[in-house]
Amino acid sequence: MDVLVISTDSIKQKLAKLKTDKSPGLDHLLPRVLSEISEVTAYPLCLIYNKSLLMVILPSEWKLAEATAVY
Repeated sequence: MDVLVISTDSIKQKLAKLKTDKSPGLDHLLPRVLSEISEVTAYPLCLIYNKSLLMVILPSEWKLAEATAVY
């Protein structure tokens, strides 16, 4: 099986495509902020994602979700 490698360019592209008018997630970061600081955060995120994929371990915080019932 091939090793999946995530590049900084792909992270920058994904962050640039965020809908900036949406509300923040569980991390309380606004999508607009993430989009605007993509140049600075792309490299550290790349390191985190690739190390996680290489070690086949996900941080426990990534496994948490907040579900809300919509009636």
